[in-house]
Amino acid sequence: DWQAAEAKYLDQKDDLHAGRTPRPKVDGVQVRDVVNQFLNSKRVLVDNGELSPRSFADYLRTSDCLVKAFGRDRVVVDLRPEDFCKLRRAMSKRLGPVRLGNEIQRTRTIFKWAFEAELIDKPVRYGPDFRKPSRKTIRKERHANGEKMFEQDEILMILDAADPKIKAMTLLGLNC
Repeated sequence: DWQAAEAKYLDQKDDLHAGRTPRPKVDGVQVRDVVNQFLNSKRVLVDNGELSPRSFADYLRTSDCLVKAFGRDRVVVDLRPEDFCKLRRAMSKRLGPVRLGNEIQRTRTIFKWAFEAELIDKPVRYGPDFRKPSRKTIRKERHANGEKMFEQDEILMILDAADPKIKAMTLLGLNC
């Protein structure tokens, strides 16, 4: 029956277009609910001065990444280790090892918060592959990039272009 096939396609098209294996629809808390409530709780902390706006912006960026990767209507209990493996693979293509580790930690923080806030009944299983890069990997990356230092001609160029206040601050920073 073509009508049943069309209904099935419309029901599964989000998963198919995102490259995910369609799973049966399950009632429960969706990714958007977790993300929205998490961000609302962190917004209160920012308003109280307990969390920096920078940290909130990082949480917001990670939340956007989760919604984009999993879909906003995806039920949290439906997330599997292979979903987190794909997420890590996608993040590692565009992020360095330090930032990748930070994104993974923020992702784990969001879902741990959802469990502790009793939005979900059991903790999310990330699988063995969704972990931070090793310290060895981070050391290799830092070694490959070299030291981040200004050369003498670069410092002189900065000092020549700076107004007196910035020049004084730059000299203080260099002496420290």
